Amino acid sequence: MEVNVIGAGVMGHQIVAFLNGLGYKVYLYTSNNNPSTLIKKIRVSARVQGLMFNRDNLVIINNIDDLDKEILTIESSPDNLDVKKSVYMKFAEDNIDGYFTTTSSIPLNLIGNNVSGLHFFNPISIKLIEYDYQNNKPTAQQDELLKRLMLLDYNLIEIFNMPGYLANRIIFNEISEAFKLYELHNVSAKDIKSIYTDVRKSQDPFALSDLIGIDTCKLILTNLEKYVSKNYRVPQLFRDAVSLGVLGKKNSTSIVSLLDHVE
Repeated sequence: MEVNVIGAGVMGHQIVAFLNGLGYKVYLYTSNNNPSTLIKKIRVSARVQGLMFNRDNLVIINNIDDLDKEILTIESSPDNLDVKKSVYMKFAEDNIDGYFTTTSSIPLNLIGNNVSGLHFFNPISIKLIEYDYQNNKPTAQQDELLKRLMLLDYNLIEIFNMPGYLANRIIFNEISEAFKLYELHNVSAKDIKSIYTDVRKSQDPFALSDLIGIDTCKLILTNLEKYVSKNYRVPQLFRDAVSLGVLGKKNSTSIVSLLDHVE
């Protein structure tokens, strides 16, 4: 089977490695002009996922118009409505095998009526995927992909026209609330962190923001605030961090560097 993947960012390159390891021939559109570095990153991702990487089944394309618009397509561009709409418009008339977007916060109908959602988690090895066909009938190729995911013991949750899906509505509510307590109510970062280390026994919102990416968190919260509820608030610290180039794990920085001292 063949599949287009659009974008080779944090999630895009993991999706490429994953699908390549499942035996798909992947046509990757990317603006990255350093293919050797990109291939190395994809190869490492495949190894981390416990998959074999087949270089012969990866075609890197730098002009999106050179993609076969009819085949199954997974778009993994930044969570920006204008970007996603402009990409989809290139496929809207010709796509036959199905079009997925990986947006985790934008209403699918704003991108296009025939757009389906496929929400992977970072890292992609997390065995949970949310999907939304937007009341459309899935294509045979979309069905086949989900069947393969189930065979790999992924838990698939079907969502019905719910921007943000289940996971992001819960996770980003916590992230937003934690930074709201810090910025507006003068609760120390150390005390917030202790709730997670001592009570929840789970990753705190600061570490989670670093893992997801501060710029990505900012985009998602902006969309959730706009499309879901004003209760989702974009922290000022996220705006400051992005302007300073503090993006989290992806560039070996941390939001913690902008917080009170956290032991």
